[in-house]
Amino acid sequence: MKSFQSVIGVDEAGRGPLAGPVSVGVACVPPDFNWDLIPGVDDSKKLTEKKREFLYTAASQLKHEQRLFFAVGLVSASHIDA
Repeated sequence: MKSFQSVIGVDEAGRGPLAGPVSVGVACVPPDFNWDLIPGVDDSKKLTEKKREFLYTAASQLKHEQRLFFAVGLVSASHIDA
């Protein structure tokens, strides 16, 4: 039986549920993933909006090809309060 050790990461961003919406992202990266397919991945706060959009488009294509797996969610403060 082949052993797989994917890397899974989760992160959230926002000013807190009382101040506004919270966004959450999760990714599952296969052990044989070629990072050259999405060059420049770094802390999103260090990237320009244009670079973030480029990386999201590239990652979305890899997700469509089932070479990378991720999901993004956005929850409003009112939903969290409920």
